[in-house]
Amino acid sequence: MIVRKLRELTAASQSVPIGSGTTDSIPVAPYEVTVLYDADTVADFGVLLEEAGFNYTAHGVKLFGLRLQHFTRYPSVKPTPIAKSHNQHLAYTSWWQEHKTRMHWRYVWCLEHDVAVTGGAWRNVFDAHLVAPHATRDFVSWRVGWSLRGDKVHGGGQWNIGQRHGKVGRGNVPDNEVSLHFGPLLRFSSRFLELLETDSGIGTTGHAEVVPPTLCNITKWCTMGNISMAVMGGRDGGLFDYKLPVDISSAIFAALEELAPGKVFHPVRDVGTASDQTNIAKVSSDAVQHHSSTGLKSNKSNQQSRYMAMCLLRNPRPPRPSYNCPFGCPWHEQITCPTVNCMAREPGTYHHMGHQSCYSLCQKTQKCPWTTNTIENLKLASEGKGFTDILEGNFSSVAGPI
Repeated sequence: MIVRKLRELTAASQSVPIGSGTTDSIPVAPYEVTVLYDADTVADFGVLLEEAGFNYTAHGVKLFGLRLQHFTRYPSVKPTPIAKSHNQHLAYTSWWQEHKTRMHWRYVWCLEHDVAVTGGAWRNVFDAHLVAPHATRDFVSWRVGWSLRGDKVHGGGQWNIGQRHGKVGRGNVPDNEVSLHFGPLLRFSSRFLELLETDSGIGTTGHAEVVPPTLCNITKWCTMGNISMAVMGGRDGGLFDYKLPVDISSAIFAALEELAPGKVFHPVRDVGTASDQTNIAKVSSDAVQHHSSTGLKSNKSNQQSRYMAMCLLRNPRPPRPSYNCPFGCPWHEQITCPTVNCMAREPGTYHHMGHQSCYSLCQKTQKCPWTTNTIENLKLASEGKGFTDILEGNFSSVAGPI
């Protein structure tokens, strides 16, 4: 997936499609692609890329190796196994410190290795944020909002809001003014990344999901918001902050490329995993890299992946089922309500494994997808009343055949 993504990014930096259904393209202003990698684990990531058949230098891709010292040089960051993962934003500030004067940067996009866009349309994703209201924002991420209340239902609250120091520490910012985000894909303005790098160097440190949005929130000139819904995969972006016990494997992603083109998904990995709560491990482990729609329909294993993709699109699992609103809600508006499926936007008892119930019905009936996102809808679907050919969109509770 990494090599494929690098090919897509470098191709998108040189040209963009004129329109759908054509291979013509027009020149665009290029952008630079840099891979940040763990140099403590891999001495030379470039060698691995070359061995995988990707000539990164010929494609203009830069490499930036990160060591533990890049993180521990910041105040309050201790040399522990989680120093890198919990302080991921310091990888970006470390790169910025060394490269900010090399070019006149306007924005810096940062994405994790397992973020993918169907069809490889990365330029469309980036360009979607060059218009209002995104163009003037200093920080763009996902689920940007305030910290969650500490209610105990379903382990409510946010475990990392206390992991902050300096300007954003508890002595300066109370918990109910902390802002959070979910950042596998995010964008900094150059001035905000400069502020983050400078303030991190003098002690404004902490968890990567807490410090950047909270710093922006308390900075008068800084504005922030969510990634455009137009490019997010799944209903309300529910297949970006994906919490199901299965990765989106290559086979499932190939189906998503046909069903939901031009959308961002996460996590997308070459080899999927599944917990013992579900029997879809076989579907997730299909070693299928990419197939045309004809191949998807003719091959049984690919049809299974197609079913799973359709069920995921139809029944995404909300990241916070204990609340009547997802991330992005102010503290005072978050009400504990454990039976509401906030991603379904409808009443009913939350069904944790709705995607799996849908998949089982698709296998049984050879029709797909089924609405199984609540216990009530699952009962109706089991009676043959919940089939629909709609994959995404806003819809009310199923009361009969759609």
